[in-house]
This record gives sequence, structure tokens and C-alpha cells, in this order.
Amino acid sequence: MSARFDYDPVIAKAWASRRFKARLLAEPRAAMATLGIVPPPGVTIKVIADTPETCTLVLPSPPAPGVSLAEQLLTVAGGVPRAARLLSNFDRIVTSAWAAPGHKARLLGEPRAAFAALGVTPPEGISFTVVEDSDSLRHLVLPPPPPREVEFSEEAGGMVNHLARWLALISAPFAS
Repeated sequence: MSARFDYDPVIAKAWASRRFKARLLAEPRAAMATLGIVPPPGVTIKVIADTPETCTLVLPSPPAPGVSLAEQLLTVAGGVPRAARLLSNFDRIVTSAWAAPGHKARLLGEPRAAFAALGVTPPEGISFTVVEDSDSLRHLVLPPPPPREVEFSEEAGGMVNHLARWLALISAPFAS
């Protein structure tokens, strides 16, 4: 899947507006369209709202011919190199799922066991779920919103900073 969406405005709006978040969860296409984001026809968008106790990892489709693993993983990370670095073992997890159907099945059904098989120990107290994208299905994961006391400004990089902190928290054991 080569096309990439900039989900930052969607996440920011969902954090700022309960009404928008409710609509996004119920009618993703309609909610995204209000922000000028229109997924291609035939692609279903499923929105998952993570909490501080849950983390959903999206297993991307294997790269198309001519697309490098690095390009595909940057698409998964929203094109943010910092996010890709924070999830430095994520490439190993994804590559093993693409290469071994048994590992992929285990990753989708028993994420912690699959991580352990690769020598990765995620933090306790967080429930991990792994979902799979396809050409006709994309997942948009809403991370937990920043604490109320955090001054939030998309222009000032508030969302990027909060996302980086959240990624650092959940991905510390994934880092090399």
C-alpha cells in the first residue's frame, strides 16, 4: 500500500472534540472528509482508540514491488523518521510476520508470545493488540490524548511531542 495519509489533523481534532471523535469512530470516512482527507474508493477505514493501558500495532501490507522496507515502515510510522527510530525493532517484527505465516498468525493472536519469540519484552501493564492492514482495509489508531494540563498546539508541535512521548513509553523495550 503506497498511498499515505496525514492522520495528524484527524488525531488532533479527535483529541480536541468529543463530538468529532464519536463521529470518527462511527463514520470514519465522513469525519475525515470534514478535514479534507478522503481515502481512496474501496478502502475501509477502521478507527481504534487506544488508552494508556492499551496499544494497537498495525501490521502493514507487504511492500509493493519496487518499494523498500524502509519506505513501507515510514508509511506505517506516518512518514516520521523519529517514530521509525523509536520503533527500531518494529521492522524486525513486521519482516518476520511477512516472511513466516506462522509468526504472523501468532503475532495477530498472541502478540506478547510473538514478541518474546523475537527477544522483545514489551512493558507490563499495557495490553497489546496487533491488527493487519490490507489493500482494502486501513487502521487509524488514536493514541490516548495528552493530559489536560499539557498545553496543546498543533502549530507548536504539541501533538508531535505528545506522540513522541507516547511512542517512547510503549516502545522502549522495542528499541535496540
